[in-house]
Amino acid sequence: MKNRYDVVEMLLNQGAEPNAQDINGGTALHRTIWEGDNHMIVCVLCDKGANVNGTDTEGRAPLFVAALQGNTRCVKALLDRGADVHLFKKDPKWSKCAIHIAARKGHDEIIRLLVKAGADVEVPDPIEGWTPLHEASYGGTPKRARL
Repeated sequence: MKNRYDVVEMLLNQGAEPNAQDINGGTALHRTIWEGDNHMIVCVLCDKGANVNGTDTEGRAPLFVAALQGNTRCVKALLDRGADVHLFKKDPKWSKCAIHIAARKGHDEIIRLLVKAGADVEVPDPIEGWTPLHEASYGGTPKRARL
């Protein structure tokens, strides 16, 4: 097998639990996104019942991880399957949502996808009050601030 898609699909068809968590609260969906552009595996996991908005112990939902990683195809796959663009990373010291992190990292296409899906470009984070514009400016690229 050239990729893990076939193995993942086979395991899911045999009854593997798509929402099983590791010691950090991460699911197969989280791990798949952390490992790179595996959007087809993201699709099969979601289609077989993976919680598209489930968070790990650090409060990261799969959409947040995909935005952090700059993984445009995984972001699109998650949005197509109902990922919530308004979920904040749940952390008492640092709380951002996917559009904040995409703006900070300069992931322009992801910002466009999130906005098209309804992300609020004016939403302040609940800890520092920073908006995606603050994040883009902090990231240092004027082009990002224009998005």
